[in-house]
Amino acid sequence: MLDQKTKRRILFILIVMGLAFAALAGLADRVTWLQSLCAFFSDACKEAAEVVLFKIPIWAWGLAFYAALGLSLFWFPFLFPWLLAVGIGVEAALIGIALSITGICLFCVGNLVVILLVVVFSFEKRLFWRTLAISSLSFIFSTFLIPGQKASPISDVAQKQGPQIIARVAGEEITREEIERPLAPRIHDFELQAYRLKKWQLENLIGRKVLQKEAEELGITLDQMIKDKRFSQGVEVSEVEVNEYLERNWDRLRSWRGSPEELKTRVHGSLRQKKVDQRLLDYVRSLYPKYDVAVYLEEPEYPYARVKADGDYFTGPPDAAVTVFEFSDYECPACQSGHDVVRQVREIYKDRVKWVFKDYPLTQHKEAAKAAEATRCAGEQGRFWEYQDLLFAAKGQLAPERLREYAAELKLDTKAFGQCLDDARFEKRVKENIAEARKAGVERLPTFVIGGKLITGKLSVERFQGLIDEELKRAQGGP
Repeated sequence: MLDQKTKRRILFILIVMGLAFAALAGLADRVTWLQSLCAFFSDACKEAAEVVLFKIPIWAWGLAFYAALGLSLFWFPFLFPWLLAVGIGVEAALIGIALSITGICLFCVGNLVVILLVVVFSFEKRLFWRTLAISSLSFIFSTFLIPGQKASPISDVAQKQGPQIIARVAGEEITREEIERPLAPRIHDFELQAYRLKKWQLENLIGRKVLQKEAEELGITLDQMIKDKRFSQGVEVSEVEVNEYLERNWDRLRSWRGSPEELKTRVHGSLRQKKVDQRLLDYVRSLYPKYDVAVYLEEPEYPYARVKADGDYFTGPPDAAVTVFEFSDYECPACQSGHDVVRQVREIYKDRVKWVFKDYPLTQHKEAAKAAEATRCAGEQGRFWEYQDLLFAAKGQLAPERLREYAAELKLDTKAFGQCLDDARFEKRVKENIAEARKAGVERLPTFVIGGKLITGKLSVERFQGLIDEELKRAQGGP
């Protein structure tokens, strides 16, 4: 039988653990490595981090609860059983809500274990019925009150998703996730198109209102303001710009029926007008502070993907705060043309980011799967990345004999390399990568998963830097 002093010490340790779990739950959507840890078990952590009660996050209530429990343990012991009873009811309600929607949050489980241990080490038989009554009331109120909060994402998800099972075939269930996850990038594309239309319309509306205000202040009409010569004066378009535009858009313009000179004149006028419009837009934006302009339209979030790095080649620190997954195919033209950018970005972040390569040879690319195996065979001899560079530069020249020639070019042990290739040693691993890509919702190539965000298509160095820097900032506790 434990004495009171020992019990109090144990309870204090448990309360500190409870504070830690509450804090981790609050950081779960802000710190990248916590996001990855949570996502490995379920998608519930992100939602749990944003659940609110009276506009205050539940995790903040958790911190307050454990702080109050600690104070009562040492200075107000008569309050301890009352607070604990309320906490039991609230925790039971949260677990019930989470189970009904997406699964259990990892830190919620930890918190539940702490609560149960506190109950065990503070149990008093004489207070059993009172504790049960208070916990039951707390559970009932919490169950109805928490989902009713407007800002609660768990409530929103419950309303939007409904039942997770959306169909059955011969008794076999089809879940919502099975159809939504593979479609996530495509859905995001549509959302992004809608966002860009809204943004364009919003900027036009804001621009007219701002220019109207400025025109009134200057004592002129809106039309006079828009036609002000300062926006068009000195705007030039060079012949080089016209020719570059024609070259970039020739597939679309090849059906032009007029003369080449007429086409050039039209393109020149269009490019000049764009420059004038940009000047006007820059001027409008410079007036935003003056007229207290605030824009609340938000770009749609990228779909989230859970990907593991087990057994795949990577560069950078193994324990880096941010991980980038690259899904690619050695026969994919976009992957080939974007590889130089990928190499630049890997070099820029070589000491801060873990970059993992994932094979996703498409079925229409007949040589791609064997090329993926060949790269891993080269990896056995420590030349994975150098061999990969050769394959991307080969522009589709990936026949089996060519794969062996590239190995010889790198001065690999060609006999061992050929044996590895003939044995299809890495065929299973490549197929596992393909299955993982499909499960994550990868549809087009190249695709990158940066801090859990699934991003499709070639990216510029600047775009990569923006996305990675944002994740690095989040990993350091930034907003």
